[in-house]
Amino acid sequence: MGSLKVALVLVIIAGAALAYHFAYLLGLITYGGAVCGLCNWWMSAFMQAGPRTSRQVPQRPIAYCQQLSALELSKAYREGRLSCVEVVRTFIEHIKSVNPYVNALVFDCFDEAMEAAAAADHVWAAWRQHKDPKRMPSWLLGVPCTIKECMECRGCPNTSGNPYRRDIFSEVDSPVVKNFRDAGAIILGVTNTSELCMWFESSNYMYGISSNPYDTRCLVGGSSGGEGAAAGAAFSTFSLGSDIGGSIRMPAFFNGVYGHKASPHYISNVGQFPSPKTSANHYMATGPICRFPEDLIPLSQIAARGGFRLDPVIYPPCSPLKKVLDLSHHQLRVYALEDYGLPFVHVSESQIEAVHAAAEALRARYNAKVTYINVRTPSRSTGGVVPPEFQPFARILSMWTSVLTKDPTESKFSLSMSQGHAGGVNWCAEAIRWLFGRSQHTLPAITLCLLETAEMVMPRWMTISRDEGLLPFKMGLESLLAVDGIIIAPTFPTAAPRHHFPLWNPFQFQYTAAFNVLQLPATACPVWPGGIMANRRKSISIHEERSKRLPPDFHLPKGVQVVSATHQDELCISVAIALKDALGGYRYPSWALLEGTDY
Repeated sequence: MGSLKVALVLVIIAGAALAYHFAYLLGLITYGGAVCGLCNWWMSAFMQAGPRTSRQVPQRPIAYCQQLSALELSKAYREGRLSCVEVVRTFIEHIKSVNPYVNALVFDCFDEAMEAAAAADHVWAAWRQHKDPKRMPSWLLGVPCTIKECMECRGCPNTSGNPYRRDIFSEVDSPVVKNFRDAGAIILGVTNTSELCMWFESSNYMYGISSNPYDTRCLVGGSSGGEGAAAGAAFSTFSLGSDIGGSIRMPAFFNGVYGHKASPHYISNVGQFPSPKTSANHYMATGPICRFPEDLIPLSQIAARGGFRLDPVIYPPCSPLKKVLDLSHHQLRVYALEDYGLPFVHVSESQIEAVHAAAEALRARYNAKVTYINVRTPSRSTGGVVPPEFQPFARILSMWTSVLTKDPTESKFSLSMSQGHAGGVNWCAEAIRWLFGRSQHTLPAITLCLLETAEMVMPRWMTISRDEGLLPFKMGLESLLAVDGIIIAPTFPTAAPRHHFPLWNPFQFQYTAAFNVLQLPATACPVWPGGIMANRRKSISIHEERSKRLPPDFHLPKGVQVVSATHQDELCISVAIALKDALGGYRYPSWALLEGTDY
């Protein structure tokens, strides 16, 4: 009996101990969940100016006119099959339905757009009565577009995401915007950017954060991220962005569309904020973003009217783009660059697969000679050796930062950020305000201001040494590519990351920045490896992805950038068109219900 009592007491004690530890563990889990939730709220609220979201765009019909390229839409106007008013109204209603989920368009011009569309219909109707080819209106008349908010667009804000500029509205158009307006394009509004256009997530305290139309949990890129999302979500027929480190190509890639960074001094950079003053004009390019690559050359030709508008001695003009090339008449050489070998940056298998798919498509169609190159793992290169012309890619970050910061006459980021601050911006004070949620500036902007300050006090010899070898690097690639060679490289190491990811790995933009500092033209192209042709225009939904246990990035666009020698822009764009024909091109997000087609 005594031993039974002892055993019973021991069982009670053990049970009590287990209950205590279970309750303790449950408390830790609950507390930990609360801490994680609090941290997530804190990071969302203070780090990137906007909450994370998992709200996906509901199913939405895509009208027939939204499935046409700018050239096809122009033909429909010319033949009287569509009216400008009908088309513009369709795009406006679509924007009103989808924009609350992606926050791409931040200021609209809908009333003015409808008036312009009615006027365009009268012009087309008058021409169709006689069809005099000598008096045919501009092919762009009545075609809707959107503009990056940092560009001067008459009647629209020009804040570049800086809340201290919230009262600044453009009174005139920038030269490029004027070119499009004069050609008859109808501007629907302006789109979001990163703060002061120097980050690859489009988020700021002026307009909030933009989300990817393929998955709103993911970013849209930057700084032309609003333009990329607008193009991917079919908000207009084409968009206008600018690129100094990949700001056209990254948004185009993340949102599954096309974007072209032209050769230096082709399209004017005048009329933007911030605006390059001197040497940065060699590396910055303004250009189109669109869903169909055949629009890139005619849109670039219109954007380039009037020339570069700076001293031609310092900025030698670029020759005008001509027509699309017949690649069957070229002995095409393809250098498939899988991985640059950059520290802390690794290319995903899906992006390597995209590079292979593009290279092999060109081999199959045009008997192109393909050379595979992997700077990180030379054994994966053709012949097991990395050509010497490609070895400097591993040092591209120091080259890019050096050329953009060493010119004392170039405009400083901190000066652009200082607007609204008496006596200039104090990055240290702003950092403290940010910690308590009191700053009007995002963490990336404050950090860039800090880095610029550090750069200014750096010894001159350190700045010079970082871009040593850039000129031989550029000359070697130019000589290698000549008139029939291209580089196919990942536009970004992975598919679109989740919101805020760039804060934890800010170095991935080097995959696009490389070709800014090398001053080579580059075209971003969507590539969907695996089962592409079976469903050319439709993307799989997130729920289908989970049920079929597909890779987590299956529903997100993959893509490459096609790079050629300077002034060989037509070759880049012609290859992009060939890849569209071979691999399917733009594919609508899973929420899109296509109308009026056989798809």
